[in-house]
Amino acid sequence: VYIPDLRGQSCGTVSSRPGHELKLDTNSQLGWAVVPLFDGPFAWIGVHHSPLFQGNPNGGFLAAVVSGPPQGAIESGLRDKTLKPLKSFGSVTVEVWDGHYLDDERHDLPIVDSLLPMDNKKKFAKTQARKAGKALSQLVLQSLDAKTRKQGVGSAEYRREEHFYEEAMGDTFYALMETALMNAGYGPL
Repeated sequence: VYIPDLRGQSCGTVSSRPGHELKLDTNSQLGWAVVPLFDGPFAWIGVHHSPLFQGNPNGGFLAAVVSGPPQGAIESGLRDKTLKPLKSFGSVTVEVWDGHYLDDERHDLPIVDSLLPMDNKKKFAKTQARKAGKALSQLVLQSLDAKTRKQGVGSAEYRREEHFYEEAMGDTFYALMETALMNAGYGPL
């Protein structure tokens, strides 16, 4: 839950629902995915689609991903039934682009969907086409007071709060991810 700063001059806070602790662990996980970020020494630019899996990745899968292409590890895990895709055919989409270029200098990004299982690509595409959930603007608006909500998404107050919302959510995600990695025995981000 995002709670705006009462003065409207800085980021608000992100907290859990009342009675719940805000943490990232196996109990709070809805799924996990693998997304390759590099192709050799270069950023693997593109709009990457990767299937979401249930449970936790096992050691064999993690070793296979570290030592070779993730596509082979996913195919092997699906074949051996050690990987279980979400029943909803959910996937994650991650946009990767080379930070050496400014927004107006970069080319259109290629679609990279090679990690989606070939026999179910249509089912994943169908799930991706269903746009469930709220738009960012609705999430930000619902956190604001009635007066500011009435002004709508075009107001300076809304744009400022949208920036604060994105920053607070990004900072919270980073902190949760780093804590989860440290608790799992990995180094900091």
